[in-house]
Amino acid sequence: MKITDWSDIFYYCDGAIYWKIRTSNRVKIGSEVKTVGGNGYKIVGIYGVKHLVHRIIWEMHNGKIPDGMQIDHIDHNKTNNKIDNLRLVTPKENNHNMKFRVINKSGVTGVSWDKQHKKWASNIKVDGVKIHLGLFSDLNMAAEARRKAEVKYNFHENHGK
Repeated sequence: MKITDWSDIFYYCDGAIYWKIRTSNRVKIGSEVKTVGGNGYKIVGIYGVKHLVHRIIWEMHNGKIPDGMQIDHIDHNKTNNKIDNLRLVTPKENNHNMKFRVINKSGVTGVSWDKQHKKWASNIKVDGVKIHLGLFSDLNMAAEARRKAEVKYNFHENHGK
């Protein structure tokens, strides 16, 4: 069954969706959709098909998501589905708003220690191409080079935070 209007099934309130109708014996009308999938996003199964809750919420407010577009969580919190935290983006724009990676040891996205040169290396990846921004003896200088590149290449202000 193809769903044409999410508002027939759910109502939205403060970043969450709640059941309006029963689509299975497990559904209780008025209960919140809370299931979080293995990838950290809230999901819901309807008529045997799993759907991402943030995409449902976007479509409830803005209509169908165009082919090739994605929904970005501005604050990087995959379960914060408040409509003002969601934005329609291209895959490239979505990649320009990634959270800080826990494997980073410098504390600055795109900056790492270059053992060979014994300096801080600053890099940025744009359209799948790694761009070397320079080697720096000072971490702050390497971080500043990275920040300037993020502005130049239109990265979101939350990228790497």
